[in-house]
Amino acid sequence: MADGVTVEEHRRRKVASMSTAPTLELSGFVLGAPEPRALAGFYRRLLGWQVRDDEPEWVVLRGPACGPTLA
Repeated sequence: MADGVTVEEHRRRKVASMSTAPTLELSGFVLGAPEPRALAGFYRRLLGWQVRDDEPEWVVLRGPACGPTLA
């Protein structure tokens, strides 16, 4: 290769860099609905989560152990 690195070394470096790639962690989910409180009530009963914020047009449910939220 032009920079003096062999093809095999280039492949090895590429594979090594792939193993250190960043991971994705979702911390919340947002669903749109014409009646947010009704939808939040459904998921609250389904999942057993607690209401964190309750506004007329926005409700946030808190998952267990500081896990994800649902808005």
